[in-house]
Parts: sequence; C-alpha cells; structure tokens
Amino acid sequence: MGPHSLAVIFPTRNNSGQIRDHLIHARSWIGLASEVIVVDSSTDDTLEICRSLLPGHTKIIEHPPGLYASWNAAIQSVESEFLYISTISDTLDHGFLERMLDYSSNHSLDMLISPPRFIGEKEGHLWPIHKFISKYEIREFVCIEGIDTVILNYLSLAKYGLSSLSGSFASNLVRTKMLQKRQFPNEFGGFGDAMWFSWACAEMRLGLLPDIGSTFLIHSSAHHQFSHDELYQCWQKAIGHQMKILAKLGIKSFSNRSHQYHACKMNLKQLRANKPGFSKFTFKKSIESIRKKYFRLCLNWELKKLERRLEKSLSLGY
Repeated sequence: MGPHSLAVIFPTRNNSGQIRDHLIHARSWIGLASEVIVVDSSTDDTLEICRSLLPGHTKIIEHPPGLYASWNAAIQSVESEFLYISTISDTLDHGFLERMLDYSSNHSLDMLISPPRFIGEKEGHLWPIHKFISKYEIREFVCIEGIDTVILNYLSLAKYGLSSLSGSFASNLVRTKMLQKRQFPNEFGGFGDAMWFSWACAEMRLGLLPDIGSTFLIHSSAHHQFSHDELYQCWQKAIGHQMKILAKLGIKSFSNRSHQYHACKMNLKQLRANKPGFSKFTFKKSIESIRKKYFRLCLNWELKKLERRLEKSLSLGY
C-alpha cells in the first residue's frame, strides 16, 4: 500500500434493514479508501447487499458473532497505514474524512478523535470528548502524547465513569499498527473500546479535532447486560491502570475520592432501580445522594492540579 493509505472496515450482523442506506451514504467517501473490508456475522441477506453495493475489490471476512472479536479479525487483515471503522447507521462526511487523514498523516498521529453529532437522543446528551472540548475551549486541532494522554483519560474516568474518551470509532481515525499491536478486549461487553483506550493511551500520539463531521445513532449496547457491580469493577480496572501509569511517571498524589464518588453513583443507581419513583425516595437514598455530592466536591478539588497541567499542554498543542 502507498503512503498514508486508508482502510475502511464495515462490521455487520443481520443489518439487512439498514445496510443499504448506510452503504449508499458511504459511497460519497469510499473512494478515499485503498482497502474495503466487510466482517460479517449475519444469518440474513446483509452480506449479499454488501456485495451488490461495494467495490469489486472488497474483502469479505465471515466471522462468528462477537463485536470486538469481529473487529479484531478484520483489523489483523489490514495492510493500509490508517484505519476507519464504519459502524452501521453512523455517518461521516467526505471532506471531514479527508481532513482527518491529512491531520493524522501530517502530525504522525496514532489516533485522531472527533466528537459526533447524536441522532435519536434527548437534547444535551454529551460524551466526555464533547465535555473536554467545551471545558478547555478547544477551537482547533491539538495534539498530545505520553503522560498528557494518560492524564486526559484519568480525568475522564474520574469525572464521568466508564464512558470512553475515544467516543465512537465511527468518528475517529486510528493508525493500523496501534490496533494490530493491542487488540480490543472481548470480556467487557460494550465497554471494550473504553478498556482498550485505557490500556493503549500511554503509547499513543493523540490528536483532538473539535469540529463535527460525523453522526452517531444512539442505540442499545451490550453494557446494559452488566450488573452495577460488574460495571464498577470494569471502571476500577480502567482507572487503576491509569493510576499505576501516572505513578510510574511521578504523579502519585491520589486519594480514594474517585472510588468513593463512583461507588456512591453505583449504589444510587441500584437503589433507584430497586425502588424507582420520587415517592419512594427513601432515607437511605437521600443519605447516599448527599454522600455522592460531598465526594464529588472533594474529587473536583483533588483534580484541579491535573486539570491545570492538562490545560497548559492543550494550549501548547499543535
């Protein structure tokens, strides 16, 4: 493959009702890709529709069901320098993909993250990437690496819980070798991307592009199958890994405030799930809510030093 080449992966599973519209839209930018790959786990006619609408050189990989296992199988077959994962019903503009490829090439990025526009969700829904762009007033492309990417992800996990800073991979571009070197874990359900980013962020040169050139369709996810305890355990693994990396790099002044705050959040969710409704907001829920607010205030104070350091790094980004 030539320099700065691009591969696109379409993961599919019984998407016959949506795949035609998705691929018709993808035709607007698919000419930018030197490799086109479909990784399919369908029992319907999704694959036949893909073959009829995609270029003749499209590579077809049939794989047993499994979200990130399918992604990993397709990623290992990629030869191009950069990789875009086009998830069904999530869209991307041609010009925006060109810009992402230019930034990734010109700045030797391992990953470029951008915030999508949401479809099918109430107004005001935001992911950590949207919140950080707003908080730090990021108005143009910035690049960070090393300890700063770990600080950014630690702040994301400490403030917002197990919600991936990487957002949707349908809004991002990744260097293929990064994903081939470190595969997506399969044991964390819909949070496999969040866990992957936690393991990989210290090794990457990361670009943040504040412009919106993609959409993300809100949908149900495998993480809904997890209990509150299981979600909290996943979060502990992710943030614990960030704390270990930061400690090795000389940042060790962590308390257990983030754990106390998120334990309260999980407890409240469980209490409200067991006894929903305002009229049943028991004394125990009230106490837990007060504890949550207290720990959040303490946590915000504790994070200020890291936030100031990150703000300085982002202001120097290019």
